[in-house]
Amino acid sequence: MLAHVIQDGSNYYGIVGLTAPSTFSSYSNTFSSVAQGFARLTDASKLNRQSEKIRIKTATGTQTLDQALAANGIPANRREEIAILNGMQRSDRLSKGMLYKVVAK
Repeated sequence: MLAHVIQDGSNYYGIVGLTAPSTFSSYSNTFSSVAQGFARLTDASKLNRQSEKIRIKTATGTQTLDQALAANGIPANRREEIAILNGMQRSDRLSKGMLYKVVAK
């Protein structure tokens, strides 16, 4: 086990690396580098991120899930991910009134 305590202002953080004694020498440098790499996050682009939310949509006609996602502005590189979220294949057909999920900010 290798433990580090980090103080950041009035906050204290404990980082513990734990492994079997036989593999400790293999991991000790990794454990230390994680703790020594600790830095306060100040990048505004990361601090000000808005989470994505799942929205429920209603199919307006007979179409594939892929067509419905495209019509809702889902980029092509995220459609497989959204199909998995829906438990469907992109080629599965939606009937009018069927509910499906999209992800949006």
